[in-house]
Amino acid sequence: LLGGRGRPPHTNIKFASIGPVTSATLRELDFPVDIETKEYTIPGLVKAILAAGS
Repeated sequence: LLGGRGRPPHTNIKFASIGPVTSATLRELDFPVDIETKEYTIPGLVKAILAAGS
């Protein structure tokens, strides 16, 4: 996934985070946070991804 530290090789990838800690880690690695769930569970993450796709 990493084309170099923090440089995704594909710009069409959307990044989803399960919560603020994961979002902070993504940002530290220079990745965007396109989706962050408010419910910090796998079902919450799935709901957020599905909602973002509609």
